[in-house]
Amino acid sequence: MAAGTDVGAGGVVLYGADLARVHDSGFGQVALAAAGTLMRLLAESGFAAGRVVDLGCGSGVLAARLEGSGYHVLGIDLSPEMVALARERAPAAGFRVGSCLDAEIPPCCAVAAVGEVFSYLADSRDLDARLAGLFQRAHAALLPGGVFLFDVAGPGRYPASGVCRAFWEGDGWTVLVEAREDRAARTRERRIVSFVEEGGLFRRAEEVHLQHLYTWSQLASSVRRAGFRVRPLRGYDGLPLAKGCLGFLARGPATSRSARGPRGAGRFPA
Repeated sequence: MAAGTDVGAGGVVLYGADLARVHDSGFGQVALAAAGTLMRLLAESGFAAGRVVDLGCGSGVLAARLEGSGYHVLGIDLSPEMVALARERAPAAGFRVGSCLDAEIPPCCAVAAVGEVFSYLADSRDLDARLAGLFQRAHAALLPGGVFLFDVAGPGRYPASGVCRAFWEGDGWTVLVEAREDRAARTRERRIVSFVEEGGLFRRAEEVHLQHLYTWSQLASSVRRAGFRVRPLRGYDGLPLAKGCLGFLARGPATSRSARGPRGAGRFPA
């Protein structure tokens, strides 16, 4: 998701132009690995093609890999800057700017939300109820054998007290992060300062991201109430999830093995 754009009810800014560029340049590994896992799971369920809904699509890394393998992707993200990058990377896919929690989900073979999408508190009104509603809509939209793949922020990435600081550098950019967890409030705050080169000078931008911290059992219960079978994921395509990141693999209505066969994109129009 992505300094400069209001996306939440409280005027919260997530991934504006500069931070979106930084994220796109240096932090796409998780989405790329998740695409590999998702394609393997879909192939095991007999989906050689079909529609995939990518919630919190970011700059389109997952969408581009899936589109290149014969799937059709609908991506949704709160950040207009991220969606603009996604449209450049995966022009054949469809993208919308909007809230993932309130998204309408069309019939599809998979729903993905990679990168702790559901944890961002840009708009925390009725968070638990809206998330439960999203799980129900995802279950109703998935075809038999379909896959729901997502991860969220959990406690433990940073110490329970104090501040952690880190920095990363890339081609034409540097990003500094100051992070802390409040486990009593179940929140993680990250102050992110980016420096992006333009015309031989560096432009400074700052964002503060607040995340809600979940436990695996808490969300697993909500997912099961929506009708899914669910199990934990430890990583994507050989890439372990970061400390304090919780992965979920949920499946909707079962399909019999005899009914499986290659299912074409024509069954799931855009």
